[in-house]
Amino acid sequence: MYHIDYSHRSNKNVKSKNDATRNKDISRAMLSDANSFYYFNKSNNTVLVSEKWIQYILTNQNLILGWYKYHLIKFLQKRNPSTPNIPAKIDAVRENINDQRAFWKRIAQFEPRIDFDIYQNISFSTHSQEQLGSFSLDHILPFDFVSHDLIWNLVPTHKNINSQKGTKLPSLQLIERAVDTQYLFFKTARKVDKLSKKEISMLQEYKYLNQKLDYLDESINEETFKYILKEQLQSLYSIAYNQGFEPWRSE
Repeated sequence: MYHIDYSHRSNKNVKSKNDATRNKDISRAMLSDANSFYYFNKSNNTVLVSEKWIQYILTNQNLILGWYKYHLIKFLQKRNPSTPNIPAKIDAVRENINDQRAFWKRIAQFEPRIDFDIYQNISFSTHSQEQLGSFSLDHILPFDFVSHDLIWNLVPTHKNINSQKGTKLPSLQLIERAVDTQYLFFKTARKVDKLSKKEISMLQEYKYLNQKLDYLDESINEETFKYILKEQLQSLYSIAYNQGFEPWRSE
């Protein structure tokens, strides 16, 4: 790590009566302090960062960035106590959800009722996809709010409808449909033989929502699953709405 010696830093008080005098005092103090972060270049009237600090920043940029993010997260969490997953929002990167889409399509082969667009209230067909776009998965609660692609927050819809909804919130009626569809997916998927490691990992994501939603626990019934998921979605919905996410009206 690059060290800067502050042992001889001036303690001179540069308070002055007016801006012009204050600026002269600051300029004089910076020129006399070898550890000053920046200094004035009088020849072209510019402010320059000292070479020592440039080297320090370049050498320790990951450390400085980590320090900055840590304090930014503390600042945001203090002022937004009800917002979930703030650390993830700092570096949120939108990734493709091809694995989730493939998993859903695979399970739909065993349970046709989940091959269904809950927003349009229609099953997928050649005609519907010609009119409304291909099969896609939508975030029930917007990605911009939750900052994740966990399977419990995804439902199928046509691509064009997904784009129309964007970052808006579905109606509470649509959340009811989403919960029904999610249960059918969960119920069917955990009974399928020879799940891949990725598919198992996605089913385990339900436990991130609530420890009771363990796909290996055969005692989980429809009532328990729907109650937990509905309560969680509606609770997060209220927070998102209060933070300015707008309701969406499907046409």
